[in-house]
Amino acid sequence: MSVGLAAAYELTERFLTLLEMKTVRLVRGGDTALRNKQQFYLTPGINFKFTDEVVLRYGVELPVRSVREFDYGVNLGLSWEF
Repeated sequence: MSVGLAAAYELTERFLTLLEMKTVRLVRGGDTALRNKQQFYLTPGINFKFTDEVVLRYGVELPVRSVREFDYGVNLGLSWEF
């Protein structure tokens, strides 16, 4: 089970900064050491708008607590609205 919240701030017409906060709780399956323990991650990142329809997204997911599934994660995506 996970819950997240994200906020963005437009620096220029093409660049937006982003901060996502996410909490995760493993309720069954997976690693038993993580089961029923709260994990918390912060993901700072940027969005670059090539056009109004095409956006490149980049962020680094960082664990805040010692209970974690990984040390860090890199998120990269390209969104194309049509």
